[in-house]
Amino acid sequence: MHGLEITLNGKRTIVAGGPRMISLNAVVAAYGQLSDETKNGASPFGGLSVMGVAEATSHEKQKMITWNNEEDLKPGDEIVIRFIEIDEPTKPTEVSEIEAEQDEN
Repeated sequence: MHGLEITLNGKRTIVAGGPRMISLNAVVAAYGQLSDETKNGASPFGGLSVMGVAEATSHEKQKMITWNNEEDLKPGDEIVIRFIEIDEPTKPTEVSEIEAEQDEN
């Protein structure tokens, strides 16, 4: 089984993955006043989101799996994301079913 290993400031925080996973992603974002020219007065901060999709089976719908959503990051934080083989993923923080889109025709 393959997954994503997330390390924050040298500490392994998340191993994302699991059975029937068809996609995994980790998104790092920065917000606030990121340059002197920015008019937004909010102090710079960042976020980290890790999520994926597990394929449907004959008795279960497709699932969106979240390991964290917008972990607070500070300037200078180091995030390392590695694509690795995994044995045991971190327990997700949220699992929800993905509703199939209805064809309107």
